[in-house]
Amino acid sequence: MRAVVARFVEELGPRLCAIREALDAQDAGRLRAIAHHIASNAPVAGWKPVGDAAKRLEDEIRMLEDDSDDDGLFDEMSLSAVTEMAEDLVTTCRRAMESRGEAR
Repeated sequence: MRAVVARFVEELGPRLCAIREALDAQDAGRLRAIAHHIASNAPVAGWKPVGDAAKRLEDEIRMLEDDSDDDGLFDEMSLSAVTEMAEDLVTTCRRAMESRGEAR
């Protein structure tokens, strides 16, 4: 189990950077894929709040994609909501890392 947690934490920093890059590029598909990966792996590593935040972001993006014109981009209102949820995910991740003494 320690190896699972160590690998999850090791990959988390680059994934948080990738979230910001996907937001900057307004790349809904990439952002959803990153959120899905975190949502799927965080609970296995014992990081349920992180997984919950990632799942909320993934679900929101999926809903917006279903309602979009299929261009993979967000409109201004959607971008604001997704950005807020992504920032919440990043903050939740950082807090979890700090509480476990894993912040870098």
